[in-house]
Amino acid sequence: MKRINLAAIALVCIIIFAGCSAKPEEYEKNTLIIGKRGTLTEVAVEDFTGSPVKADEVKSYVEDQVSSYNEGKDHAIEVKSINTEDMSKVKLVLTYKDIAGYNTFNELDCVLDAYSNVDPDSLKGTFSSPAGTSFNLSDITDPDNAKVLQIDDAKDIVIQGTILCWNDEVTVKDDIATTSGNGTAIIIFK
Repeated sequence: MKRINLAAIALVCIIIFAGCSAKPEEYEKNTLIIGKRGTLTEVAVEDFTGSPVKADEVKSYVEDQVSSYNEGKDHAIEVKSINTEDMSKVKLVLTYKDIAGYNTFNELDCVLDAYSNVDPDSLKGTFSSPAGTSFNLSDITDPDNAKVLQIDDAKDIVIQGTILCWNDEVTVKDDIATTSGNGTAIIIFK
């Protein structure tokens, strides 16, 4: 009987905690989700109102671009979904194996690396903590397990982990970091 009760409690906990993370399709703005193992999921939302582009053309273009990129690669990028039901809010969800694929496909130069591998001189700005106070990078406990994201684009960032601090190009609310797009946004997390 104890085993059944423990199994029921474990199942309830799994269901509750699984519900805490939104599905990528539920995001309404351009969002980058950083997975625990360095995988990335991109949610791109675009307005095609008034554009001569048709829904089937959008789907075909995206699938062709991803297929072309993946030639000779082991599924570096995967199209998870393309929603063209409302052309004023076309939503594309792509997954990337790593930051290199994300950068190459999007012609960007973002950094996602271990804190210990990042040049300290590149970590510019005034840093804040989740407590709402200023944060000194020397206060990072366990720097060997910390990671750094540096990105210049304006978008929402969801980290599947714990955000330790961010610079003044980032605001954080309800565990969603929003980058300004006005400079290099830096988020340090575990």
